[in-house]
Amino acid sequence: MLKVSIAHVEFEALHPFKDGNGRIGRMLITLMLWSLGLLSQPHFYMSAYLEENKDLYVDIMRGSF
Repeated sequence: MLKVSIAHVEFEALHPFKDGNGRIGRMLITLMLWSLGLLSQPHFYMSAYLEENKDLYVDIMRGSF
């Protein structure tokens, strides 16, 4: 989990694309968890929690919470 968390933070810090970095970053979390055997299969969806708390998520990722 720590490796997955660090990889996600590093990806978001790089911000390699003009748009969609958050969506791709969340997809990468799912793929990494699946590749480590922590998920039985990848599930790609925007959870209701993240949708409802998107501003908080962005603030935390920017370190401005």
